[in-house]
Amino acid sequence: MKYKIEKDYTKQTFSFGYILGVCNGDGYMYKSGIATVTHSPELGEAIAKHWNEWTGLIAGHKQYQRMKQAPHQKEPRLAIEYHTFCNSCEIARFLEALNFGKRKSTIPLVIMESKNKEFIYGFLSGFFDSDGGVSFYRVKSRNSWQFNRRIRCYFANESIKNQIKQLLLSEGLNVSEYYNKNRNTWELYLTRISDMLFFAEHIGFQTITKALKLKEIVKK
Repeated sequence: MKYKIEKDYTKQTFSFGYILGVCNGDGYMYKSGIATVTHSPELGEAIAKHWNEWTGLIAGHKQYQRMKQAPHQKEPRLAIEYHTFCNSCEIARFLEALNFGKRKSTIPLVIMESKNKEFIYGFLSGFFDSDGGVSFYRVKSRNSWQFNRRIRCYFANESIKNQIKQLLLSEGLNVSEYYNKNRNTWELYLTRISDMLFFAEHIGFQTITKALKLKEIVKK
């Protein structure tokens, strides 16, 4: 395992942004580095890949089985958690100086104030990999079947939803919004083919399943 940082981790790269994007929802910071907890082994592999591309370091993985109960579930269920550990005290101090991890109710200022498109695209890619996805299905309208396709992301926090929407709108994307009052959650989604093409080219998903599904609906 590599313990020496081999790259300039202060540079605002796509991989740096990606790590921040995933960690903003599914991660946490501690004195020895950052860690993420997901239910997707693909996401864990994507995190490890971009952690290596950002710093040159190797991430570690652990798998646990725990009883979990979502708000909409009547009883707890056995779930597999994939923990990815990105250990570096130096990186942890660097992120702490950026105030990352202090408030999970907002997007880090280093993202919102950045002028680096690649950095912002990386953040959005990580955020959508963590809390978003692609849907593709048929709906019947006016006695005919039509395809319904969208890239979407879910939110339990309205402030973060508004900030992600601001980042997407700043790229000229047409963002739609839906509020589920029963679950008190929000959803942002893109439905125009031009917006989905832009997302696929510049932002994209790093997890294999979501990336292939996006490629499929863009083709169709």
